[in-house]
Amino acid sequence: MTALLTAGLLGSFAIGEAGIVDTELSGNTAFHGWEALHNGYYDPADHGGGYPGSADWALPMVANEGEAEAELMKVSGTGYPGSSSLYSSAGGVFSVSDDDPLPGLQTLVFSISIGAGTTGDIVTGPTLSVNGGTSIGAADQTWDLGSSQATIGGFEVTQTRYSYQWDLSGFGSGVDSYDIRFSTGEHAQTYAMQLDEGDSFSSANPTAIPEPSTLLLLTAGLAGAAVYRGIRSRTSGH
Repeated sequence: MTALLTAGLLGSFAIGEAGIVDTELSGNTAFHGWEALHNGYYDPADHGGGYPGSADWALPMVANEGEAEAELMKVSGTGYPGSSSLYSSAGGVFSVSDDDPLPGLQTLVFSISIGAGTTGDIVTGPTLSVNGGTSIGAADQTWDLGSSQATIGGFEVTQTRYSYQWDLSGFGSGVDSYDIRFSTGEHAQTYAMQLDEGDSFSSANPTAIPEPSTLLLLTAGLAGAAVYRGIRSRTSGH
């Protein structure tokens, strides 16, 4: 029983490694994820050069989960991968783009896990443009999925997750590429991101996926309770 319970929860842990939000889109979908935007995955020498992060990025941060084709790029300001996050010492403007999206794209959901700095977390945006510059603007729907504590890169952090959805079903000429832009506040810390693309529009129902550390604690707690019940049952003669 304990082994089965632990295995089931470790299955949930694997799901947690495949994104930060479950969007529940219908139809054919594609997923791009940036699991951890810190220097354990991305080299600061290629992305802002370390503190204060004002240098131009030599390379984009390519998604490291799912389709792993979309790119994150700093447009202006500050930003570099620190010990636990993409850190913006004086705020920054960032672009998330995909030049080869899902065929027949009709909806797009952008999700982000971010910690607020001294002037907020996401200050402006996100706004969407498609096909090299056609402005779509702000998202049609926005969700604040709440804040949580997590241990990332050895640091205890507070992160808030947001999701933003655009309805592209009325965009008759089709979407061959897109670009999402947003700015962060001073000292903001961006921990993870994801893009979900769908070829059939339906309103997303985003829910935050628990942190791996939370799932491991839950696993340990339930396994311990199962062991305790087993010992109690044996000692009571049942």
